[in-house]
Amino acid sequence: MADEQPAGPVEHLITVQCDAVSSTLTLQQRSVDVKLGDTIVWQFFGMPDGWSPWIEFRPREKGTGFLGPFTALTQTAAALWGEIGNDPGLVGTAMVYRVFVQKGIGTGWEQGEAVISSAAGSLAIGPEDHGTLQTFKVTASKTGPALQVSPIGVIVQPGDTVEWDFQEIPAEPDTWRPVVSFTRYDGTGVVPNQYLGPFASLTTGADRVRGMGNNRVPGTYYFQVSVVRLGDGEILWIGSNDPAIDNRGGVGDPTTTGGTGG
Repeated sequence: MADEQPAGPVEHLITVQCDAVSSTLTLQQRSVDVKLGDTIVWQFFGMPDGWSPWIEFRPREKGTGFLGPFTALTQTAAALWGEIGNDPGLVGTAMVYRVFVQKGIGTGWEQGEAVISSAAGSLAIGPEDHGTLQTFKVTASKTGPALQVSPIGVIVQPGDTVEWDFQEIPAEPDTWRPVVSFTRYDGTGVVPNQYLGPFASLTTGADRVRGMGNNRVPGTYYFQVSVVRLGDGEILWIGSNDPAIDNRGGVGDPTTTGGTGG
């Protein structure tokens, strides 16, 4: 098993589907476990022209500002995101919110302004040190153009992150990029995106790949690592299909718990 280290900040992606015909806005992941320092991104699909997204938090007993748990909110034409602050008072709370799309500022008296709101969503906030970083070491075989992965498997829980660290690859670092491909799933759930495996997002660096966010579909996810040459995409080195991640992120049927979480 990998050495236990803090999971570090996680970027959570929450997809929002807008149907302008029926005037509905649907959160695909209504309940998400997050922690201090994490970033939350709401990506809106099907946005009508001329409309913009925004978010509203339900006031708590002690009051909640318009930023909710975030230090600031960034708004684009089809997305919202913010970083959760490091306020210990947020730990153990569940921030209830709804997103909406608005024409104009949505709450004014001028002609042509309107709002379409979603049902309530929830962010359950944990401490900054919640979760563990699991690490796979990926090295080149001495006998041929093959990659070896150690350990052969890890177990992940909600809040955990996973990194694949590509070490001592016999090629110039600026001529290749690392790739992690999930090849099959062994379980009884429905995986929302086979490409992402048990995660909500994958981040690729110069010599490593990081998986963040838990899709809450339990089971075993098998993967293959490879080194791909820049320019033509040719695979230079490749591993076997044996390594796996055992996801213990599911605590129930995702279709009845509001979808995926972090």
